[in-house]
Amino acid sequence: MGSIEDNDVYDYIVCGGGTSGCVVAGRLAENPDVKILVLEAGQHNKDLENVHMAGGWANNFDSETDWNLITNPMKGVDDRQVKLSRGRFLGGSSGCNGTLCIRGSKQDYNDWQLEGWSGEEFFAAMRKAETFNPKDWFEVDNKSHGFDGPLHTEPHDLAPIADLIMDSFVSQGLPLHHDMFSTGDVPHGCGHVPRTVHKGIRTTAADYITNDYHRANVTIQTDTTVDRILLEDGAEGLRATGVATRSADGTTRSFHARNEVIVSGGAYCSPAILMRSGIGSKDELSNLAIDCKVELPGVGKNLMDHLIVFMFYETEKAGLTTDFNVYHDDNMGKTYMQWKEHKSGFLSTFPFGSFAFARMDERLKDEPLWKDAPREPGRDPMGLTPAQPNVEFFTTECYGGPKQYDQFPVDHKHAFSMIAELFAPKSRGTVTLKSADPTENPVIDCNYLADPMDLLVLTEACRFGNEIIMKGAGTKDIVKGSWPADLTHHSYTTREQWVPYVKEHATTCYHAAGTCAMGQDDNPMAVLDNKLRVRGVQGLRVADCSVMPTLHGGHTQMPALKRRAHWCRESPPSISPEAQTSPLPADQRDEMGGMSETACPIVTEDVDAQAGSLTPSFPDSYQSLPLPPDGLDHFDEFTNFLDLIGLPAEWGPLELELTGDSPYESRPVPVVTQPTHKPTNAESTADASGDDSPFRSWLPSVPSLGHGVYTVHDSESHQQTEKFTPVKVDEAQRAYLAACLDPYKADIPSFRLPSRHTLTRYLTSFFQGFHMHLLFVHVPTFRFTDRTPEFLLAMMAAGAQYRLEHQNATKFFHAAKAIIRLKLELQDVACSVSSYPVRQNEWIRTGNSFHDMEVIRCLLVLMGFAAWEGVDMLQEAFRLRRLLLERLQSSGLEETNQQASSKGIEWLQWVEDETIRRTKLASYSFVESLGIAYNVYPAIRNHEVRLRLPCHGELWNATSSTEWLAARQEVDHDQLFYHDALAQLLRDATAATVLNPRPSPLGNYYIVHGLIQRIHILRGLSLDLGDSSASLPADELNRLERALHSWTLMWQQAPESSLDPANENGPIPFTSSSLLALAYVRLSLNIGPYRKLDTRDPAMIARALSELPVLHRGARMTPALIYAIHTVSIPVRLGLDYVARSQAFFWSVRHSLASFECVVLLSKWLQAVAAEPRRRLSANEKRILHWTRLVVEEAYDSMDLADDEAIPGREPCDLALAVLAIWSRFFMQNSQWRFINTLGQGLSGYAALLESGRGGS
Repeated sequence: MGSIEDNDVYDYIVCGGGTSGCVVAGRLAENPDVKILVLEAGQHNKDLENVHMAGGWANNFDSETDWNLITNPMKGVDDRQVKLSRGRFLGGSSGCNGTLCIRGSKQDYNDWQLEGWSGEEFFAAMRKAETFNPKDWFEVDNKSHGFDGPLHTEPHDLAPIADLIMDSFVSQGLPLHHDMFSTGDVPHGCGHVPRTVHKGIRTTAADYITNDYHRANVTIQTDTTVDRILLEDGAEGLRATGVATRSADGTTRSFHARNEVIVSGGAYCSPAILMRSGIGSKDELSNLAIDCKVELPGVGKNLMDHLIVFMFYETEKAGLTTDFNVYHDDNMGKTYMQWKEHKSGFLSTFPFGSFAFARMDERLKDEPLWKDAPREPGRDPMGLTPAQPNVEFFTTECYGGPKQYDQFPVDHKHAFSMIAELFAPKSRGTVTLKSADPTENPVIDCNYLADPMDLLVLTEACRFGNEIIMKGAGTKDIVKGSWPADLTHHSYTTREQWVPYVKEHATTCYHAAGTCAMGQDDNPMAVLDNKLRVRGVQGLRVADCSVMPTLHGGHTQMPALKRRAHWCRESPPSISPEAQTSPLPADQRDEMGGMSETACPIVTEDVDAQAGSLTPSFPDSYQSLPLPPDGLDHFDEFTNFLDLIGLPAEWGPLELELTGDSPYESRPVPVVTQPTHKPTNAESTADASGDDSPFRSWLPSVPSLGHGVYTVHDSESHQQTEKFTPVKVDEAQRAYLAACLDPYKADIPSFRLPSRHTLTRYLTSFFQGFHMHLLFVHVPTFRFTDRTPEFLLAMMAAGAQYRLEHQNATKFFHAAKAIIRLKLELQDVACSVSSYPVRQNEWIRTGNSFHDMEVIRCLLVLMGFAAWEGVDMLQEAFRLRRLLLERLQSSGLEETNQQASSKGIEWLQWVEDETIRRTKLASYSFVESLGIAYNVYPAIRNHEVRLRLPCHGELWNATSSTEWLAARQEVDHDQLFYHDALAQLLRDATAATVLNPRPSPLGNYYIVHGLIQRIHILRGLSLDLGDSSASLPADELNRLERALHSWTLMWQQAPESSLDPANENGPIPFTSSSLLALAYVRLSLNIGPYRKLDTRDPAMIARALSELPVLHRGARMTPALIYAIHTVSIPVRLGLDYVARSQAFFWSVRHSLASFECVVLLSKWLQAVAAEPRRRLSANEKRILHWTRLVVEEAYDSMDLADDEAIPGREPCDLALAVLAIWSRFFMQNSQWRFINTLGQGLSGYAALLESGRGGS
């Protein structure tokens, strides 16, 4: 990125870093030989969360990020003033528009009658700019879309209310055409509107000159207002030579341009800049003592905007609208965190629903004003042909509108809106200067509804829209009335009734245009020619929505400004021809619905290249080892595994036709696209997209982190507690904790309790981080002031760890440990921690009391915190482990059938029983995780755990007795006991074992721990440590493989299961799948005793791995290798560096442990292949080798490599090093757990030993 210097002269100066200016600058910068300066009055957008979060757009308003423009009072709308909010930051209104891709009609652009601006050219540019991401339910018109441009678009999954309104549209004569808003040839009908949000993130025009497209030849100067254009007389007339500016601190400065100055300030600010420069109406300028240098009376005239009217309705039927995400209970905080953590849910998109265009001829044909109005042949009184719509209808899926609409549907009420939008308005407004001061906003008169024809058409549109809702097939039976209840517009039947409503409620759609219009040479009001050049001035252009002669019939997001950028590049000889592969600007319009063209690079897979043959080097000479148990085909099983969870087909078992003597030669692999599915309920829009409200003025403010904390009682209703999340600590709760800590001041003298905001942050992170992997605290009944102080401090320690605030995490840990130690001493419980004075304080009873469980929970969290920190903390973890085991022994790990039954008990009693059960199972699994990590013999044997498996989420997440009882009607059985489920899986059988009832995902998680423990014990009992790859006894090996096969089927059958680490159902199914891979690896290679992870010394770990005995190839290795390569592939497919740096993959240390062993196994196998060059590969080995090559190639293609970092070769010996290098890099970028850094350093050291020839094979 360039920098400002006092004497800098630029080739191009772009005045305005908004929607249009950023795209123009980015296009100009494609020529590396030119220097571009972008001047932006607002701040940079990089730290503006509400820019990148599509749903937070209106949070940018009424602040320093808003131009805060407002109109003069306007007679046509009852002398009201209208706020014209616009983005005042880099990227401009592309960072706060509606994301809607409504292109208009081709005739709209043909009507301009300007060379280079036809409808066909516009639509071709839009196709070229787009990468359309289809969905299986959407009937796409492929010829209307592009599939390899920089602007990502996708259809919007409708909430139920929008589906019903679509039915009403159709029943009222507006036929359904799914893709009509992209084709440009349907003036009357309804359809779906693609949006410019993809994977929960808004893209803005600023991306053309920042992020992946920042260039050294572009200088961005923010907080700098353009005062005027510097004009000088020359031999060829007046010429623009630079600009005068004023910075935020009042400093004035000039910049100079060799080639051109391009004004991109939008329809309000661009004419103001021209007028301050002496370009405009001579009479108007002279009144402000501005010397008129070029008289162009059209500057600031011809102001057009689309006018809209909101009509709100109430429905009493729950589940139709998405209001619950923002208005009900304390859900807004949860909705915000859903976007914050997952980029999904309500706030990741806009709650606009169904859309329609309509011609109004038939409805107005008998109206005198309409039928008597003058018109051109083939056109209606608005100047439109039958191919162009008169109005648009669009709807919201919840309550929301401009700032004045603040009657929010709280108390579990539900509202939605129908919006009528007027196209081709006949009224025209003006933009003039208040003074020559650049810090004063211009005077704006939109002149709304000044022409009676506009009022006629808009009132009839409102009447029609109301009929659609009140009489339409989908909505006529679900509307209670108008919202709010004191309004009666739902009962209006005549156009006359709508007139006062329209005048009172009509407002802007933020589509301002026309104030620096292009035109023919004989048009005295034309400011620009068809190449955007300001008439009468050399070297000066305007490029934004102000150039439009008439406003098209659509939204101003999509109409491409490709031609605008093209003309800015076209004239000067120093500018290279337009590159076909460069970002193509879509809509550069700087307005609320302004173009949001992105510059994201598009990466397309070359399947043929990926599946190209490997270098031949091995002759035929291999005989396969004995096959796995009868009936098990591991490739078929893994295919089914992937199919059921919808993993991309390129990671399924490849149907390779291998030819020739070389085991490495293969043909191209076909890639099959898996279909996606259309969500069908209101929750679907909230559970996969996520963010803050799409309308700040429409919806309540987003809380910093969420909700209050309180207790739920059996008598409370579902509505009182729906979607509750305990993530907010108020001052009273902080005071409670401070009071609880006061007796321990002498024991924790250096500890200081931070603010409630910090406590809130840590508590939130505990529940959304540590707790998501164990689920042992019942969130709906969690009450801050009911918890013991040591458990609260332990939660804060774990939460701070997830927030990467390690110093505070350590302070909370030591404070919690000190208090729990004192309490345990009080009961004369053996404690390995150094002695503290015994003090009479609280007494904790033995058994299963709440306080007993609170002690266990506290010890569990503290152990979980310490286990993955440094060596000193590891010793603390094992001391805490011993204390935890003693408490578990005292409390017991068994329950009888009668004790475990949920029949005939109240909800709160059931919650207590289930919480105790989950606390003990979580403790067992974490103790087992320590055994897996540090090769410690199991402290709790499987047969000692005689507890029921945890229930399914429907019961656990119930927020009231009523909801729980309803869930019990669906789940009328108790879960199996853990030891019984494990015994059934391990019994001898010829077919897969099906457990009934089906375990929950959390139950599956505990069961796979039990299977790993069995492998661990059998390895220790039956094998010599000198032979890590020796096989277990055949009967035991078959039994374990059958059990793992049955477990996999159970995992697949759970609807919550996913291989997506960011899945909305939480990380447990994903982590469980990684433990399945670990189990298969340990069946094949006994890595545990050789890792030396307890030393935390990377050099010792590397040496231990290098000394791991030789791996023996064979058919039994197949499942382990399949799951190992799959595990290695996941972060590669997600984007290796992104996943590592964002910490998205490190939700679970257990997953990292499994991945570590998978990587070692795969590397060892590749070394074994390389060590036997004359041994022929089996068909399965060829497939695995091919997959490995694909993963390595994709990883290195996506990584930012150092200058001295070489791309690995294709031979197995090269691949063995490559997989170690990829995952060592991946692990070492983690900043959350030191343990994972150590894993990465160990792999790196092992790779170095291999490369130097000193490592084992």
